[in-house]
Amino acid sequence: MFSKIKPTDPEYERKFWPAMLLCLFFGILGLHRFYTGYGREGLFFLLCGFTGIGTIITGPWALIDLAMILGRFYTTPNGRPLK
Repeated sequence: MFSKIKPTDPEYERKFWPAMLLCLFFGILGLHRFYTGYGREGLFFLLCGFTGIGTIITGPWALIDLAMILGRFYTTPNGRPLK
């Protein structure tokens, strides 16, 4: 009934601005990872982001993701850049 597009499908694409804002404000929780189709990594971010030790890992990782998003190097799981 509903056509669900998987992150690995060629039609799957995500926008630049929502990904950038999610990473900027909720990067430690990994919401940008869920948005762009990286669910497993997003779950890792989410679980680690609520612990003090986890933020040591997810904080720098989120900053790297933000730099990649701003530099337009971040892609979806099918290899397409953010629009």
